[in-house]
Amino acid sequence: MTVKFSVPVDPVVAVLEPLTAAAMTSTAAAETAAELVVPEDIPAITVGGLPARDVWSAISALVRRGAQPSPLSVAEEMRRAGTAPTGLGDLTKALHAIQHNVLSDEPVETMCEVIKRYSVRQRLLDAARNLAKLAATRELEIEQYAAEAEALITNATATIDTGRENTLAMAGDVLAEVIAEGRRAKPGELDGLACGFPDLDAHIQGMPPGEMTIIAARPSMGKTTLAQNIGERVALRGGKVVFCSLEMPAKQIVRRMLSSVGGLDASRIRGRLVTPQEWDEAERRVSALMQSAFAIDDKARSVQDIRRSVLQAQRRWGKVDLVLVDYLQFINAGDRYAGNRNNEVGEISRCLKQLARETGAHIIVISQLSRAVETRPDHRPMLSDLRDSGVIEQDADLVLLMYRDDYYNPGAIPGVAEVIIGKHRNGRTGVVKLGFDPARVRFYDLDLHH
Repeated sequence: MTVKFSVPVDPVVAVLEPLTAAAMTSTAAAETAAELVVPEDIPAITVGGLPARDVWSAISALVRRGAQPSPLSVAEEMRRAGTAPTGLGDLTKALHAIQHNVLSDEPVETMCEVIKRYSVRQRLLDAARNLAKLAATRELEIEQYAAEAEALITNATATIDTGRENTLAMAGDVLAEVIAEGRRAKPGELDGLACGFPDLDAHIQGMPPGEMTIIAARPSMGKTTLAQNIGERVALRGGKVVFCSLEMPAKQIVRRMLSSVGGLDASRIRGRLVTPQEWDEAERRVSALMQSAFAIDDKARSVQDIRRSVLQAQRRWGKVDLVLVDYLQFINAGDRYAGNRNNEVGEISRCLKQLARETGAHIIVISQLSRAVETRPDHRPMLSDLRDSGVIEQDADLVLLMYRDDYYNPGAIPGVAEVIIGKHRNGRTGVVKLGFDPARVRFYDLDLHH
């Protein structure tokens, strides 16, 4: 006999109508309730004969727009969203009945806590059921079991907030902290990690912790090379780096290191033409990198995989300074966005930004650009060329777009790359030129004055 467990919904029924009435009566109550309870927390029950989750979705949408929910405005919002039930007569009248007939002396926060507790318990119960189904699945690899199990637990607990009352920061306290940091800083000191290219560092003024940079380009522009070169330079200065590669295996990445740091010609490595003396010299040059905190994960396929690798490195080193993700369009967000790639990529982008905030690491994400670049006379990319989702641009703190004129124009000066700073949340945009050496898989600073 199979025992079925369920979370009692009765406490939610008892508080949902009074909470809805309060939200349609008081602006303060509506703002508090919409902050503490999201529509997904509401079970599939009715309030005053109306679908409770749809009513709460309308209330939440009105609060987000700065409007006071009322029976009339909630009814209009439900009609606009296409969630107004049919065959129930006057919707506004039904909402008025809830507002005037249901009263409670309970504080709004208390009623919200009842609903939130139900929601958390229900999510945990759903996760337990799905874990049981996962355990019964025999065809998965061990790594897949671990990733799926972690994803289930993460999704179940992501909305649990145990410290909301501690999240409010007083501006005066933060101002005092920033001023103290400014006084301690040395003249010209960067705000965050240095990428290791002086001209680029002078322009972007560092990569702060908890932020996300997008490096985007068409194929063969060198976007992976630039990201890896930055990671190498951060590691050589003592930083902790995690490189999650969804495109190249670990051995291919370190072969590129033997070119960029060790000085070997990449084609001679592939052709097995490197002499023993050259191997000795390359090993000497990469010895510092071999001792550095530079970890590679070439098995990651999802945001959950990336998150697990970063947290594992964090436990090992105490912190992670820089995370490289190559590249965004290869990451899988699961089946729930099947057929809607824009929403899937947007969800991936938001989760990576959240990971940066959670861990305090700076995350560099490599992204493709759309083919629209190829259709214009000037092939220099723009922000609108970011592929699959405008959310990428919104989430990023810094967007670097790469262009090499010699790729498109045979008569152009070879080996000059433009790094177009298309977005800079903390500073100015512009263009920085770097030298590009494809044989040694590296970028380098140009002396533009001589």
